[in-house]
Amino acid sequence: MQENDAEYKKSPRYMPRRNSVRRIYFGRVVALISVLCFAVCGAMLILARKNGVRSVMKINSEKYFFVSVASTEFVADASEKALALKNSGGAGYILNDGNFLVMAAVYSNEGDAATVAKRLSDAGMPALVYEFFTPELKVEYTDDKSRNAKVSELFSYPKTLVGELETLSRSIDASEISEPLALLTVEKLRKKMQNKADGIGDSDGEYTNALKLMYSRFDNAFVNALGYGGNGGVRSAVKELACAIAAENVLCSRNIFA
Repeated sequence: MQENDAEYKKSPRYMPRRNSVRRIYFGRVVALISVLCFAVCGAMLILARKNGVRSVMKINSEKYFFVSVASTEFVADASEKALALKNSGGAGYILNDGNFLVMAAVYSNEGDAATVAKRLSDAGMPALVYEFFTPELKVEYTDDKSRNAKVSELFSYPKTLVGELETLSRSIDASEISEPLALLTVEKLRKKMQNKADGIGDSDGEYTNALKLMYSRFDNAFVNALGYGGNGGVRSAVKELACAIAAENVLCSRNIFA
């Protein structure tokens, strides 16, 4: 019997009970650890969803094409040229980008800007097109879809607003709308912009204060446009307002958001 046992233990089918028990216990431990890991991960996901899951939303870069009729190192020269441009119906907006650039208008489309620049140059007022753009941003947001949509709209609305002012400016230039009606349209656009600014909540993430500041600057630009003071009339004021909105959007995005 002992000889048979000795031969069996030497056979490839033999496995000591002790090793078998160890393997069974090891398998149970692994299974238990796996269950605990899944439970912890599940609890963390539930807690994160309850408190608002943080993720990243991409805000695309926006381009603006400014038509400039002068570039100078001296603000006095820029102011003189801007006044002359206002009196002829141009924006006369001064943008400090190292030099003082005197802007005649701003466009969402490069082709439109190039056409206007050529027309001005052919008329004896040399003009160049300058491209300015907002940087691409990555904004944290939660799993609240309505809030995310609102924040995204707040970032994209300035480009929409510039487009609406551009359309209004074309109508004024073509005498398709009277100045009083154009001013009324500007007031309506301001009210629409203010309603969007009022929707900026204190919980709109890391850019809340920056968005409020940018929209307050937009409102200041509207105030200046509505109190245009007669230089160039409404025709000039609307172009200047469009330039101011575009410039503030670019400057705020570069200096505050980025």
